[in-house]
Amino acid sequence: MKISRRFTKPGQDALASVVYEKRTSRISNPDGSVVFEMNDAQIPVAWSQLATDIMVSKYFRKAGVPQTTTDGNPLRDASGNIVTGPEKSVRQVVHRLAGCWRFWAEKHGYFDSPEDAQAFNDELAHMLLHQMCAPNSPQWFNTGLHWAYGITGPSQGHFYCDPRGGELMRSQDAYSHPQPHACFIQSVSDDLVNPGGIMDLWTREARLFKYGSGTGSNFSRLRGENEPLSGGGKSSGLMSFLKIGDSAAGAIKYGGTTRRAAKMVCLDLDHPDIQEFVNWKVREEIKVAAMAEGIKQLPKEQRDIATRLNLKLDYDFNGESYLTVSGQNSNNSVRIPNRFFKAVEDDADWTLWWRTSRKPARQVPARKLWDQIAFAAWRCADPGVQYDDTINQWHTCPRSGRINASNPCVTGDTRVLTPGGIWRRIDQMIHLPARLMTNVAGQSIQQSDGAFPTGSKPVFELRTVGGHSVKLTADHKVYTRSRGWVEAAQLRDDDEIKLTSRPATVREIGEPQDPRFFQMLGLFISDANSDAAAVHLDRARD
Repeated sequence: MKISRRFTKPGQDALASVVYEKRTSRISNPDGSVVFEMNDAQIPVAWSQLATDIMVSKYFRKAGVPQTTTDGNPLRDASGNIVTGPEKSVRQVVHRLAGCWRFWAEKHGYFDSPEDAQAFNDELAHMLLHQMCAPNSPQWFNTGLHWAYGITGPSQGHFYCDPRGGELMRSQDAYSHPQPHACFIQSVSDDLVNPGGIMDLWTREARLFKYGSGTGSNFSRLRGENEPLSGGGKSSGLMSFLKIGDSAAGAIKYGGTTRRAAKMVCLDLDHPDIQEFVNWKVREEIKVAAMAEGIKQLPKEQRDIATRLNLKLDYDFNGESYLTVSGQNSNNSVRIPNRFFKAVEDDADWTLWWRTSRKPARQVPARKLWDQIAFAAWRCADPGVQYDDTINQWHTCPRSGRINASNPCVTGDTRVLTPGGIWRRIDQMIHLPARLMTNVAGQSIQQSDGAFPTGSKPVFELRTVGGHSVKLTADHKVYTRSRGWVEAAQLRDDDEIKLTSRPATVREIGEPQDPRFFQMLGLFISDANSDAAAVHLDRARD
């Protein structure tokens, strides 16, 4: 491979292409207590404080890095041993990333010459320092720790493909073949203890969480509550196992040094336990409210005991109330097929199926289930909805198998409410933890790792004569009085927006073979007797 230089020149130190300065990075809780702090971190002058905080608090290695004197020589203790500690400079981080990538590529014959290898290293280092590109989080966390600092550790169950023969090999240590991938999709079978089963999944998830990666699974294969077991008993149901996985993820969240566990749970809408799953977080947040308000009503003697025991039950997501309940360590989504919306439209029943026999378990009114989904999403921001048929109709690699789970996203300028009544844009929360208000009256607070970018798409702002506005992606359709459904990018100044009193039907918008399916979200709904000038979002109504 021949590498052409675009930003650097041979013989020049790419790591010296920016001016560094010493900065302090401090991450604080809302009450002012310090979560993390580092002084005198060396950061490129052009970097923002936000970029500084992300790099220092998240990606600086906190231990095992050989420390050096001001002239670059190893720092040794009284016994002559090299002193180790944290990374202290962006220069160190970029060096271990670009240098390790260069080492791997050169080792396996990617370059035509040593000059090409050096050009590859220099160009990458320049682009990282000038924020022209960036790898995913686990690369920042893990790549180059063994190459640059000799950091090692016992094998953690990782495998890698031997580049020489293509053979699958088990890693002999934790960092010579690190875990640099961001997100994993893992299957789970309806089995308790064997490989690929439920308990094995918690081990695999823990392995990913430990090194900063995320994981997601569709749990629809698991039996529902009271479904017959082969031994003659009855299954405890999906939710009992999801609570185990939630607790395991929570333990890693508080025990790790990088970030909280990133976990996604999906469930098909015909699972027997779908209603319990949809309402899971709603129920748990009510428990939190009961504890937070209930402790205030205890007799003084018991409140004094709680004070002596430092027992504080409040709405703080990191407090003991939330630690006591389940369901707080995952993003939950439901997989919805087209036929469900037909059942909603026709006010029909929706059949739930046993997973092993594939016989009907029971039926529920489709509109009632849809209303539960809408209410739960409003009340606690979960579950998300995934349109199963549409996603698979648009599958770019169908021969690889159907898609059973994916990750919903929103536009970067979407605003969310944070404690104190402050509205923040999603794109201002990239990779930073945040506390979100999901129910102002109930003071319900959720903790978020922050947002991460997944791509870009044109966004249009629709403004009415009355002064109301809403932002839409270019292909989002809006109903107009004279032209019917029109994509936002094609709207004209003379279009009159019709505010319908009901959701659109499949007949109006067509089968979901194109983006029209998504117009079922974000429709403008208003009652005939309400203020006709008001534009608002509402749930689908009977």
